[in-house]
Amino acid sequence: MTDSTRTRAPVQMGVPDEVRAALSRRGYELDGSEFLTRRPDRLTVGVRTSAGMPAVAKLYPAGGGAGAFLNMRALWESSFGEQRDPPGLARPIEYIDDADVLVMEHLGGRPLVELDHQAEEAFRNSVELLAALHGCKAGVSSLPRTARRIVKSLRRKQARIAELAPEYGARYRAAVDAVEAARPIDRELVCSHGDFSPRNVLAGRARYALIDWDRLKPADPARDVAHYGAWCWLRALHGSGTCDWSALSRFVAAYESLRPGAALRERLDFHLAAALLRMVASRVELWREESYLIPQLIEEAARRAR
Repeated sequence: MTDSTRTRAPVQMGVPDEVRAALSRRGYELDGSEFLTRRPDRLTVGVRTSAGMPAVAKLYPAGGGAGAFLNMRALWESSFGEQRDPPGLARPIEYIDDADVLVMEHLGGRPLVELDHQAEEAFRNSVELLAALHGCKAGVSSLPRTARRIVKSLRRKQARIAELAPEYGARYRAAVDAVEAARPIDRELVCSHGDFSPRNVLAGRARYALIDWDRLKPADPARDVAHYGAWCWLRALHGSGTCDWSALSRFVAAYESLRPGAALRERLDFHLAAALLRMVASRVELWREESYLIPQLIEEAARRAR
């Protein structure tokens, strides 16, 4: 699945001919629907299998589809997937190598970003899904996203921002310096979603599930919890201009009730700062219309790091 809304379109204009041909060779038929996503490089469309069952095809024109499929397969074979009642993700069907397309089960429904993600049922399922993901023992082969590697990633983003938006370069560099100085020791590495937020929790027709597995890596559980909190904080800032961390506080309390040994709080500020700085980079590279938020994101990241 995808962080998206399904819409009807008379023609699949965005699907390259070679992708159409590859899907057809594997017995899939485009069904005339698309899913709206924020990522311009992640076109996702509805298909039907040769047996007439609805499915979802996600295109990876810049690469990465094979890794996402392997991530989904590992999770599906773990306690988070088919062993769980209900499974915590859509069943991966296949990866079409010559078109870089991932095909998966179609769960229907809508992502929580389009609903009231703080409503009790939606919130409870979000926490339970994340705790179950972190508690599974899926054999993810990606290199761990340790605190050291998170800082290295921020340094790469720092160079990119200096190139694309030099007006933010000095402040971003200073914030990354503060994050590096606050780098904690990794206490526990779990299967970390890497982009956990209400955008990637689906309220399906029959069950809640996590979606979009491009960034799955072993990492500290605080990474996902922090990203959820930073996303909710940014949404409040974007919507009402308020600096509201109440969603994070609520999530941490609920998560720690399910995984009391996680001890998130001692490492949470580091991961919050890193998440906020990652959001700065995405607003420089992908969503420049939201660049007015960048100064506050950097300021809050630096404050958290201190």
